[in-house]
Amino acid sequence: TNNILFESTTNRLAFYERDHDLGNMDYDSINLAQQIVNKENSEISNDSNN
Repeated sequence: TNNILFESTTNRLAFYERDHDLGNMDYDSINLAQQIVNKENSEISNDSNN
């Protein structure tokens, strides 16, 4: 029963961190930054192609 409480608390903390861009700093923010860079790079290359 303690495990269920712990899991729900952990999940709530994980959602809070994700919503507030705290997350797992070693992975999530790097991954998010990479997505932004990829998106900007694709937009730039699309603009230069047009």
